[in-house]
Amino acid sequence: MLVPLFLLYGWMCFRDAGWQLEEGTFLFRFRRLTRTTAVVPRRRLQTAQVRQSLFQKRVGLATFSVSVVSGNGGVEYRVVDVDEDVSEALLIEAFWREE
Repeated sequence: MLVPLFLLYGWMCFRDAGWQLEEGTFLFRFRRLTRTTAVVPRRRLQTAQVRQSLFQKRVGLATFSVSVVSGNGGVEYRVVDVDEDVSEALLIEAFWREE
């Protein structure tokens, strides 16, 4: 009975995941229970990293995440199952591109 619910949730997470770069600003869209869109200026980034599980490595995918430090503590945003090349380009864009 729960399997169809988990499959639906996984499909919705995949469908809603995304990212965009606009003039020094990262836009992340992801789903936990509700769909969330985070707007993060590049100058506010604390850390950025690319991680790969064994399953992701086999199919050429990765997880890109950034941490933002705010007054209430740190927040991490991540996009799961991004192409490996795209995640590396995002990492370079996060810190090493001139504004």
